[in-house]
Amino acid sequence: MLPVILQFQNVRCAAGPMHDRGLEAAAFALDAGDLLLMRVGAGQRRTPVADVAQGVLAPEAGTVAFLDEDWQGVLPDRAAALRGRIGRVFGTGGWLSNLDVDENITLAQRYHTDRAEEEILEEARQLGRAFGFEELPAARPHTLERDVLRRAQWVRAFLGQPRLLLFEHPTQELDGHWVEPLVARMQAARQGGAAVVWITADPVEWNFSGMNATLKFEWKDTKMVAVT
Repeated sequence: MLPVILQFQNVRCAAGPMHDRGLEAAAFALDAGDLLLMRVGAGQRRTPVADVAQGVLAPEAGTVAFLDEDWQGVLPDRAAALRGRIGRVFGTGGWLSNLDVDENITLAQRYHTDRAEEEILEEARQLGRAFGFEELPAARPHTLERDVLRRAQWVRAFLGQPRLLLFEHPTQELDGHWVEPLVARMQAARQGGAAVVWITADPVEWNFSGMNATLKFEWKDTKMVAVT
């Protein structure tokens, strides 16, 4: 039997400095190919969902499992290896300031896998071309425009065929025409067996006809409310 890629069971966590609201009674399961699409209000962009899903924020109650492994029950080395199978677009930040962006993009693959560096770079270049880069940005993050950094996050997220993709407002700072190529690449990842959590306050993303979401939620106060 194939593992459940991501499962929340009655998850609760409090609000913190990085999040606008806490979370309570969150419950869902994502299998290979599933997409959970969640809409948030403009003033509620910073949810804890992605941090909890990635195991970097422990819930106060409930359990969160990735590939059938409870984040609270795995040792640090195993947790690091599991996170190497997750691609993420962060709502804010997400870059190591002492590395160039191209080094940031390939870091996880160089650290978590034994792939040859040229193989990693070639995959990153191919993804970069799909997202408008002739060459990967070889400069410190603080020197680049936010729209460039946003698309560079897409390259990093898809690199290495992750099993789970966590997208937090992935097209903010970008023109609406970028939604289509991102969704196309996301659908290819789903067909390859990835599950996706996509969090957005953008009506273009929420209403995009090609999403084909498996689950849809709205963020209301501290709850994920199903949309039918």
